[in-house]
Amino acid sequence: MKLDNVSVLIAEPGEPIRAAMLAMLKQQGINACRGVHDPKRLRAAVKEHPYDLIVAADDIDPEIFRFLRSIRMNDAGPNPFTVITVMVDQTNARSLKRAMICGADDILLKPVVPRKVVERAKYIAYNRLRHLRRQKTTSGRSANSLACTQGHLWSRCSTRSATRWRARRSRFQRCSMR
Repeated sequence: MKLDNVSVLIAEPGEPIRAAMLAMLKQQGINACRGVHDPKRLRAAVKEHPYDLIVAADDIDPEIFRFLRSIRMNDAGPNPFTVITVMVDQTNARSLKRAMICGADDILLKPVVPRKVVERAKYIAYNRLRHLRRQKTTSGRSANSLACTQGHLWSRCSTRSATRWRARRSRFQRCSMR
């Protein structure tokens, strides 16, 4: 399985953990990986590049869960469908609950083993490729036309599909307000 098309952002304030994760990702063939250590750089990185996977620590910023929710709601960054993994301290029940509510796809309990992040990136690469193949059979378009020209696996979001996504989101919000 080729992992060179997967782009990963690691948001971890601790240098040793961040460096170990980045080294292990690069060793596995994921070349488009970046690490940030503060909230300003995290926000700037998300706005400038549509990452396939964002791994964020709960202690990087007090407002991290609100920011991750804004990614999910397409208010921050170009890709609302990015896979978000949150690393949470297992003794902090409040952070664990907020990670579940913010729309994170995965929650990893600290201390995190970098191998788990690599396994998650491989899982994403495999399932995204399978999703692109399924898209080809249902829509008649090739997987190459769905893949972004910059080389990452995030499929292009056409205006029509983005409008459909917003309509689903507003329908969900109306149902949840009742």
